[in-house]
Amino acid sequence: MQPHPSEQSQVQQLATLLAGEFCNQTQALENPAWFVALRLWQRQVPLAGTDLFGPEGAGSVALFLEQASLLRLDQPYRQRLLRLYESEGAIYGQYYQFKEFAAWRGAGAEPGRLQQLQASDLVSLAGCRVAIACSSSPATSPPSSPLQVHYRATLVAGGRCEFEYDGKLRRVIVGFELEQTGAISTLKTDDKGIDPDTGQGLWGALMGPYEFVKLS
Repeated sequence: MQPHPSEQSQVQQLATLLAGEFCNQTQALENPAWFVALRLWQRQVPLAGTDLFGPEGAGSVALFLEQASLLRLDQPYRQRLLRLYESEGAIYGQYYQFKEFAAWRGAGAEPGRLQQLQASDLVSLAGCRVAIACSSSPATSPPSSPLQVHYRATLVAGGRCEFEYDGKLRRVIVGFELEQTGAISTLKTDDKGIDPDTGQGLWGALMGPYEFVKLS
């Protein structure tokens, strides 16, 4: 049983909103030339009784992330892990890479597999850290309107998210916006690959953010 929202930490509240299955099918139908219809899985990783992040992991919450085209749900890709934590009253997110991507492919649809995750499976991406700002307000003016909660994650000042994949240096711009209004959650992701030499966008959110709606 999860704690009541009023008893959760800031990090736990954010993780609860981020966890689940998301889809951007409406956006893809409206703009098929620029946006692929995707299913995005974000699964909370069980941390109780583990030492996944060592001493710095105290109070953290971790999410396993992967996505797939709606036409190829059996071929998910971009497996990664996001650790959410609080420091001096602010929320941050640290991204991790898997040493063996294939070993965790499909864990979004089979989250029970994440119980086997160990520290030796992960590589911390030093430059891939985001600062997460939160704000809340009534969605509209009447007092009875649902509360609107908004999170915005951006790379920390001076951050450069780079890593090696298939023997090549990759650079990624990462970030997201999460908005919860009543029971409706929307997630905009800004992730895109950048040529480390020219700065040219290669893949991802080249024409604006991917706009997902939470399904469950």
